[in-house]
Amino acid sequence: MRRLVQLALDYRQQPVWEGDCAETTDFQHAEVLPLESSLAADLSGATRLSSLELHIKGAQHLLAVCNALPALRELRLDLYWCKTAHAQQAVDALVQLPALAVSLGIHSYRGTEATAEPLDYPDATEWGCTELPPLAGLHVTALCLLGSVSLPPDMLQLEHLCFLEVNSLIDDAAWGDDAWSSLAQLSQLKARDTVLPDATKLAAAPRLSEVHLPDAPPPFRAQLAALRPDMHITPGMSAEAAE
Repeated sequence: MRRLVQLALDYRQQPVWEGDCAETTDFQHAEVLPLESSLAADLSGATRLSSLELHIKGAQHLLAVCNALPALRELRLDLYWCKTAHAQQAVDALVQLPALAVSLGIHSYRGTEATAEPLDYPDATEWGCTELPPLAGLHVTALCLLGSVSLPPDMLQLEHLCFLEVNSLIDDAAWGDDAWSSLAQLSQLKARDTVLPDATKLAAAPRLSEVHLPDAPPPFRAQLAALRPDMHITPGMSAEAAE
């Protein structure tokens, strides 16, 4: 345990089928479990652990686990079935760890992100949109928002953000009115099944070098390419289908 420097813990359970035949029965999503209260004590001997990856539900015991690891410098945290209260709970914990570089994934649906079937997304009238609190107090290097999740209100203040992935935004006002020039470290953007920010805003991000926008129409791509000829824009779905 003392020699351990990296650790990944995935609390997503395997999905199951109801009945005898997968083709004729309903698919049941796997449950996602929270951290155990005993984990901090279990990891107390990992004094060299510098990188931790967690796939969990909720953020209970997160602060205790991180505080038990004196050498911890990087955390990848993916929260599943994440409601607004869960996101706030995570931020309340992480803001007490300002030196920790955080890659944060917020998933408003339960299952794996390998597929994006409609049944992955809870009914909006029952679940609602997960609202993120301000994140500028954290050292966020990557932000992945999947499902019905809002952008943080202070997104343009995330000075350490290098990677951003978003889907399912339905209001273009969510991107804000300002250019992305303040996102000085942002190098990669992925956005699908969502409204897009204005091309001029994207072009203002000084280090943005790769964008994956499969739903972007040709005029948008042409405008962005003209503004930033140095930027790699991956082909749209129509171009990929033609190939």
